[in-house]
Amino acid sequence: MIVVAIIGILAAVSLPAYRSYIDRADGAAALAGAQSQLLTLNETYALEGTEPSAISLSAGTSTITLTPTVASGGLLTWACETTGETFKGCGD
Repeated sequence: MIVVAIIGILAAVSLPAYRSYIDRADGAAALAGAQSQLLTLNETYALEGTEPSAISLSAGTSTITLTPTVASGGLLTWACETTGETFKGCGD
């Protein structure tokens, strides 16, 4: 009976942590998948000078928004925000 109680406690602790891990992995995968799209938009900006609009991606339970910013000198950078779990490269 004690073994069953210990397994129940371990499961109660580990399942939320695993869900958080899956959400962060989904977000990182979506951001990695958007890199080719960002490259195309960066090249278009460099060649034509048209500033791109923001990109919104769905990843699991999160929504990732990539917003372009043009700094002085014409340098295009992307700010990443997420509505859910933060992960390396966005919201950290």
